[in-house]
Amino acid sequence: MVLPYCVYVLQSQRDLLLYHGFTTNLKKRIIDYNRGRTKSTSKRGPLKLIYCEFFINK
Repeated sequence: MVLPYCVYVLQSQRDLLLYHGFTTNLKKRIIDYNRGRTKSTSKRGPLKLIYCEFFINK
């Protein structure tokens, strides 16, 4: 069974602050963060995945 929904926690390697979120495509989301495509974290990169958990529904 594929679990499509993911809750994740990222940590900024610059200031060690945490950022959490929700996605259906974790790999793409992390790439977007680390390329500065997300306004809220564009100056905090690089970001490292420290936790994720998958769910069947929202």
